[in-house]
Amino acid sequence: MKRHDIPFLRDAALYTIATMLTPALGFILLPVFTSQLTSAEYGIMTTVQALVGILQLFMVLSLHGAVTRLYYDYKNHSQDRKRYLGTIVLFVILFSVFLSIVLMLSQPIISPVIFSSIPARPFYYYLVILSLLSALNSLPATILRVKERAVVYTAIHVIKSAVTLLLTLYLLFNTSLGPSSYLLAMAGSGIVTFVIFIWSIRKDISASWSWHYIKISLLFSLPLLPHVLSNWIITTSDRVILEKFISLEELGVFALAVQGAMVLRMVYMSVNSAFVPKYNDLLSSSKDAEARKLTHMFLILMIGCGVFSLALGQLFLSWVTTPDFEGASQYLWALIGAEMIFGLNYLLTARIAYQKMTGRLSISSSTAAILNIGFNFIFIPMVGIWGAIIATYIAEFARSVLNIWWAEKLQRDERRVGRG
Repeated sequence: MKRHDIPFLRDAALYTIATMLTPALGFILLPVFTSQLTSAEYGIMTTVQALVGILQLFMVLSLHGAVTRLYYDYKNHSQDRKRYLGTIVLFVILFSVFLSIVLMLSQPIISPVIFSSIPARPFYYYLVILSLLSALNSLPATILRVKERAVVYTAIHVIKSAVTLLLTLYLLFNTSLGPSSYLLAMAGSGIVTFVIFIWSIRKDISASWSWHYIKISLLFSLPLLPHVLSNWIITTSDRVILEKFISLEELGVFALAVQGAMVLRMVYMSVNSAFVPKYNDLLSSSKDAEARKLTHMFLILMIGCGVFSLALGQLFLSWVTTPDFEGASQYLWALIGAEMIFGLNYLLTARIAYQKMTGRLSISSSTAAILNIGFNFIFIPMVGIWGAIIATYIAEFARSVLNIWWAEKLQRDERRVGRG
């Protein structure tokens, strides 16, 4: 192993720890949830969590993706870099707060569309507040990643998880809030995390406002938004649609299996958090051979983690669940297989995103998301939960095929330019 491989593996391990803290916390609390909450209450709680993932993307406009790439255009100009980062952080704060106010005022119109059996009060308001806090934390976290400050990033997530754990246990055992307990705890930890994040990047940003920086970032990020959004649509739309066709008890059982499979997705995302900055840095320095080696290392990690999850996932569920959640394990193996296909797409998207061809990624992902929603409506009324799983596989295969086509086309174009 060469010396430059060690920082990548170290950062990948730290990002994995940081990213895995949230799902790990969910598993630590799982025996508490299954003993203190009904499967219907658990289904409500996890459905709101899933919707937060979608809504916060609209609030941040995928600008964290723009920072991940455009940061390297200013890496040799420290003052420009600080002004750029300061501008984007301020823009996200103002835009996400504005959108949250609009959503709060629009509750009577919007909540009946997204909730059927779930009470709009208080869960719609939890959805908006948690999405706002997630959006506010997104940019500072991204800045720490591109600056490769993995230790600080991980330490903040440890604090967040500790606050969430303590607040959840207190609220569950000392109040009658039920599924609201965990959501309120997440809000509390989100506030604490935002304060620490801003403090940790205070020297990396400067108070600034530039429409030029905002424009070039939105030109990069908005075409990327459907790509990022599709990941959440494919993992979340099924539960939103299932809520209208199955009982909340069945939804809670399926939600538990989804939570188990999401652990693998979090592992993939955390390794990718270490991979993308290092990969972009190598390509920007014309170190293509080292970038390819890094890609091969990433592939090995992806496959290994997937196989490990298949082996241990169902065994773990059988240990921690109660009879009320019986049946979750039968869905878990199929969901893990879909997550493996999702993870391998990171290898295809890295080079395309580096070339700033985010529109191509959005075509692939938008196609997958549309197929997923369409086949959910076709198959869920016919076979229930298994219909949602079938729709997920169709969507992930479609995205992979399109991304392979884009990647090969990009490679052909690069060879043609090289010959010219």
